[in-house]
Amino acid sequence: MRISITAAISVSVLVGYSVISTSGAQSSTTQIDGSPSSLTSVAFSPYAAPVVIKIESSPTQSTIDPASFMLILDSYEQLNHRNWDGYDAEPITPETLRYARRLLRVMPDTFGPPDIAPSGDGSIGLEWVLDDGSLHKLFLDIGPSEEWHAYWNRRGGEFGRLPGTGFDSETEHVLQSLFADLSGLPGSR
Repeated sequence: MRISITAAISVSVLVGYSVISTSGAQSSTTQIDGSPSSLTSVAFSPYAAPVVIKIESSPTQSTIDPASFMLILDSYEQLNHRNWDGYDAEPITPETLRYARRLLRVMPDTFGPPDIAPSGDGSIGLEWVLDDGSLHKLFLDIGPSEEWHAYWNRRGGEFGRLPGTGFDSETEHVLQSLFADLSGLPGSR
């Protein structure tokens, strides 16, 4: 796995037995053994240049490792204050982060890893843009608080949406059914 971090502030990330650090306006890329995924996360702050975390895997690996998502969500803990983006953004609260972690642990890997980013309304957005198949894009907004909203569009022009709240015994089943339906496969994960 390769992790790239670009920042104008100090960042240290512990992944497995490796620590990736950057400070000043430097960028570092480190090869490490670990989870198979390809994620990109960008966090903006009015007090520093954007922090970009990109986690990539080799093309032979196809599952999402929750640890990669957790690494990105950990970086969002610094966004727990109003105006974190310089444009009056709502805070990414600890409650939203806890909920996102719970959902990501049961998220199907049907479409591979999404791009992930904090949103100005206090939510965390996941986005899948697919190159082939009937599904073109899938967005899943987590939060604020314990709610999620899925939005998608198919190549044929069909749009859809599905909301969810809380986390119970049905949450994983609902997500798996959604991803299976959108992929046209009988099941996922």
